[in-house]
Amino acid sequence: MKVIARVFAKKFLGMFKRDIMDTMVDLGALRRPVDLSIGSTYVPQLYNQIKSDMQQHRDHQDQIDDMLNDTMTSISMIHKQSIVKELNKR
Repeated sequence: MKVIARVFAKKFLGMFKRDIMDTMVDLGALRRPVDLSIGSTYVPQLYNQIKSDMQQHRDHQDQIDDMLNDTMTSISMIHKQSIVKELNKR
C-alpha cells in the first residue's frame, strides 16, 4: 500500500512542479523503505558496535598498562633487594 502511494505521489508531484519531488525525497517524505531501514536500524547498530569496540580496546589497553605496571614494580623491588643484599655483603 505504501509503495502504491509513493509511486502515485511521485508521478503527481513530478507533473506538479519539477523540483518538489527532489525536495520531498531530500526531506525523507518519499524515501525508499531500504533507505529508511538503513538510517533507522543499520546505522545505529553500526555506531553501537563501534562504540563497543572502542570501549573494549580501551579496557584491553588499561589491562595491559596495569599488567606492565605491576611487572615493572615487582622487577624494581627485586632489583632494589638485590642491591641492598649486595651492599650488606660488603
